[in-house]
Amino acid sequence: MNEPELLDLFRELLFREFGVRKECVTPEADLVADLGADSLSFLGLVLEMEQRFSISFTADDAEAIRTVGDAIRYVSTHLRDGKAIAEEQEG
Repeated sequence: MNEPELLDLFRELLFREFGVRKECVTPEADLVADLGADSLSFLGLVLEMEQRFSISFTADDAEAIRTVGDAIRYVSTHLRDGKAIAEEQEG
C-alpha cells in the first residue's frame, strides 16, 4: 500500500470515526490542533491502525505522531518492514 492509498484510507477512517471532513485530512494536518483529536480519540486511532495493519506502536512511537503525514509514514515504514521480514522468512 503506497502513501496516497494510505492517505485515502486515513481520510475515510477519520471521517467515519471522528466526523472529520475528508478534505481536511491532509499530510500536514495536525491530529490535535487541526483535526480536534483528544487523548482518547488519538488512542482509538492508534488501536485502529494496529488492528487494521497488524503493526504495533510503542508509547514513544505514538507520542511522535503529530500529523496525518507522521501516521502515514509510520504505517508505510512498518508495512514495508513487515513485508520484508515475511519475505525473508519465506525464502
